Amino acid sequence: MGIGIYNLSIGLAAGFGLLSLLSVVRDLMTRDRERLKERIDGQLASRSIERTRNSVVRHLTPREMQRILSQDQVAWYQLDALHHLVEQAGVALAPTTFLWISLGGFLTGITLGILFLLKLWQVLVLGCLLGGLPWFWLSRRRHQREEALRAQLADVFELMSSTLRAGQSIAESMRAVSQDFPPPVSEEFLLCAEQQHLGLDPEIALRQLAARNRIPELKTFVVALLVQKSSGGNLADILQTLSRLVRERQRMIGEIDSLTAEARLQAWILMALPPFLVGAMTILNPLYAESLFAMPELLQLVALGMLIGGLSIRKIIQLDN
Repeated sequence: MGIGIYNLSIGLAAGFGLLSLLSVVRDLMTRDRERLKERIDGQLASRSIERTRNSVVRHLTPREMQRILSQDQVAWYQLDALHHLVEQAGVALAPTTFLWISLGGFLTGITLGILFLLKLWQVLVLGCLLGGLPWFWLSRRRHQREEALRAQLADVFELMSSTLRAGQSIAESMRAVSQDFPPPVSEEFLLCAEQQHLGLDPEIALRQLAARNRIPELKTFVVALLVQKSSGGNLADILQTLSRLVRERQRMIGEIDSLTAEARLQAWILMALPPFLVGAMTILNPLYAESLFAMPELLQLVALGMLIGGLSIRKIIQLDN
């Protein structure tokens, strides 16, 4: 009896000791996490201010100001187009650095193709694929950033409408957005507010905000601000209406996505079916698979047809935002 109580006491003491140790470790991890979060927030703010200064000092040449004011489009082959793509993706890379990365991927693909492939066109295709991977990644990052920014705009416009009704200015409401919202909308509005704080003309800062982003709702917001500045009007009511329209548009896009979900699932199944069948035949009937692999041109044509079909299906079911 005494031994049992003694063992039970030892077990309870060990359990409480383990719980205390876990609590201490959890407190240390939480404290380190909070410190890391504060450090990241500080770095984000300093990076946004540095980005503002570089944008004002380096990019707004007289020719650039004229282009922003006249709303001229940048040609796709110019370096400014790549600079806009990097900015829209929210990547801290210089355009020249990104070009060197893409060139490095192309040369790596060419080298691997020369070592392991026989035909010249296969070598070129492999080089183009590896050289195009950074462009695909950058386009994907831009798309994800735009979706995140679009999801925040309704709440942003509502907050700006409330701050304007409280008597604050546009720049102060933008600063409130940069403080109360997470990236990417906080970065964009902080950049626009800091540009105006450093003496840049508000019209140029707003036009540059619209030029950096391809989102129609944000361009409509900039147009509303410019029209209100020139002709007057109740900007708080305009932003409230714009917030309601953005929410309605998001609801409509969600309904369209739900209606096209079956088509997207069918596309994924059709794209995954041929590789799955090839793998199953390799396991179940290796002799038949060897005769199939003996015709690489056929497999390459099948892969090309799958790529064209996948892009066609994506174009059909994609909603232009």
